[in-house]
Amino acid sequence: MTEKLLINILTLIVQDEHLSKFDYAYLKQDLLKNRYLPLWAYLDSLIIIKPEDYNYCLQWRIEAEHKLIGAGKTGMSDQEITRFVEYFWKALHPELFMPRMISDRAFVDLVIEISRSHLPVRIYRP
Repeated sequence: MTEKLLINILTLIVQDEHLSKFDYAYLKQDLLKNRYLPLWAYLDSLIIIKPEDYNYCLQWRIEAEHKLIGAGKTGMSDQEITRFVEYFWKALHPELFMPRMISDRAFVDLVIEISRSHLPVRIYRP
């Protein structure tokens, strides 16, 4: 796979926020089936960093944006952040894909569970 093709695939994955529900579902199916899966061939191993509670991700994103704004930079409002995070959860909700992924060595080599404070609380192989 060429670097240009890889960049195009990654661009398509992140630039689809204004699609209709039908187009969104079609694009995601196409990306997963024909474009995204070839990226896995570039991985030697996969380490999953898994929060104890997936809702930490939203809290962490809000905290990061507040730090940006506090430093005089631009950032999203809490409502914008929530919409942004929930948009990705619609495509790959952690409660749906994480349990299957982290339970099978065919998908992942190592799982690192982290606490609310980002510290590892458990490290294991499926």
